[in-house]
Amino acid sequence: MRSAGRGEVRLELGSVRARNPVTPSPQANGNVDELDLAIIGLLQINGRRSNRELAAQLGVSEATVRGRIKSMLSQGVFRIQAVCDLAAAGMSAHAILGLKAAPGGVNALVGALAPETTSRKSTSFCTDSTSSR
Repeated sequence: MRSAGRGEVRLELGSVRARNPVTPSPQANGNVDELDLAIIGLLQINGRRSNRELAAQLGVSEATVRGRIKSMLSQGVFRIQAVCDLAAAGMSAHAILGLKAAPGGVNALVGALAPETTSRKSTSFCTDSTSSR
């Protein structure tokens, strides 16, 4: 973080983004600014990083980081979630798919995706007939 003059602060986010190649480069908008994006970027790299660590790395107070995170969580800008390591949990596979089928084609699609086998432990299908086509 560096001063840009006349009370303005500019963050150098290149190093945060460069270490997280999976996430596209976000842009500040009316909901988030550069500091918010920097906090999110650092949390994406290590979600267990403390507010104190974030504050030190960004050159702001811990209270500022805590307030920004609280605000973004309440606005739904991001969420905190646990991600299960399926292999460590003893699960062989897990997938969530979103597919569109032609009118009247859902049963054929389900049959093609989930043929009867003895090895399948669980298969669930949800349909939404109200979606736009």
